[in-house]
Amino acid sequence: MSGGIYKIRNVVNGKVYIGSTVDLVKRKKQHFSNLKKNKHSNCHLQTSWNKYGEQNFIFEIIEECVEENLSLLEQQWIDFYNSHESNNGYNLIKYIDGHTSHSKETIDKIKLARSKQVFSKESIAKRSEKTKGENNHFYGKNHSPETKEKISQAKLGVPVHTEEHKNKMKNMFTGEGNPSAMLNWEKIKEIRFLYSQKIFSSRKLSKMFSVGKTTILRIVQNKNWFDPLYIPPSDIPRIVSTETRKKLSEANKGKPGPMKGRTHSEESRALIKEKRSKQITSDETREKMSKMFSGKGNPFYGQKHSKESIEKQKQTRKKNGKLIGEKNPSAKLDWEKVKEIREKHKNGNKIIPLSEEYGVSIYTIGRIINNENWVDTKLKQGASGKHFFVKLSQEQVNEIRKLHIESDITHKQLSINFNVSIRTISLILNNKRWHDLSYIPKTKHT
Repeated sequence: MSGGIYKIRNVVNGKVYIGSTVDLVKRKKQHFSNLKKNKHSNCHLQTSWNKYGEQNFIFEIIEECVEENLSLLEQQWIDFYNSHESNNGYNLIKYIDGHTSHSKETIDKIKLARSKQVFSKESIAKRSEKTKGENNHFYGKNHSPETKEKISQAKLGVPVHTEEHKNKMKNMFTGEGNPSAMLNWEKIKEIRFLYSQKIFSSRKLSKMFSVGKTTILRIVQNKNWFDPLYIPPSDIPRIVSTETRKKLSEANKGKPGPMKGRTHSEESRALIKEKRSKQITSDETREKMSKMFSGKGNPFYGQKHSKESIEKQKQTRKKNGKLIGEKNPSAKLDWEKVKEIREKHKNGNKIIPLSEEYGVSIYTIGRIINNENWVDTKLKQGASGKHFFVKLSQEQVNEIRKLHIESDITHKQLSINFNVSIRTISLILNNKRWHDLSYIPKTKHT
């Protein structure tokens, strides 16, 4: 078949792509093959193909013509259909005959896309590797003397940048002039004020303003966002790079720490306690810390305390007392909540809903109810002396024993009648539970 003008039409929205070729059959195969492989050079047409599917696109011949008239006729049909506009067609350029200028809409879209485009570290590394060493197109080559002469001639007469011009160029891309700057001068002044007044630390400021801790320290030191009128405070910590930290850690491995054989004074301990009491750790941080120090991540994994360390722990516990109840810094409950739990359980609330409500385990709720955790000396205990809430009363126990002596009722029947286990009935009858000196068992039960 001879050459001519063709269109690829979308049946759903009526948009068209206009093209010209010397061989229409071959060109059709090329288009559809690339579209099926998701490798078509026209991204607009490719996305539409992926969205609507192959069945909604038709290849149609508009007219056949001689090769000399291809570009002229193609331009006419593009103008006729307005296929260069995104609402009407898929052609990316308006002019064909040597003019490759994009439409204003397309140019604006390209600008927006490039301004928002952020390359990841991986993509940057891949690009650099592609142009490194043997992959570089100029690898192992040198400019010829003729080319060097041409380059030198082209640079002759080019004015050298003055210092003023260099400073102007620097100012264009520093501070607020930088298009990717995350801060402005108002925020910089705020950071410096908050840090100098010791209201927030560099770490908290980095979280507040969504920048790195090093950036905050450089701003405070007047190294970033330089201000000739600003005088940095004297107590700024020295910035240590990650490489330097690694070197220091490797150098100090195996050496005793600065606090070895020394202890904190009472004043320093009081300050540490105050800081830790004000510190609020989020649930996410707690989860991360628990994952870091769980299992093999724990530095004490697979080890045991020595006899000396156990003795020291005992002595400190004697001095400070047991960290129980509200004294425990990691306690989730207080005495008010404990009283609420006991009252709610009295009123008929079950253990599982109570554990979900107060964010503790079922085991903890059970021990609180039985007065084993958060022990209250004033609290009345059950007849057994162990459990605060029991299924049986003293009257019911006396009735069980009476029925067993006077009648031939079985243990199973008694357990069903009083809603307890057979083992509990057996222990009561053997005087092992609800012990009573006046009661003499009928026979020994096993």
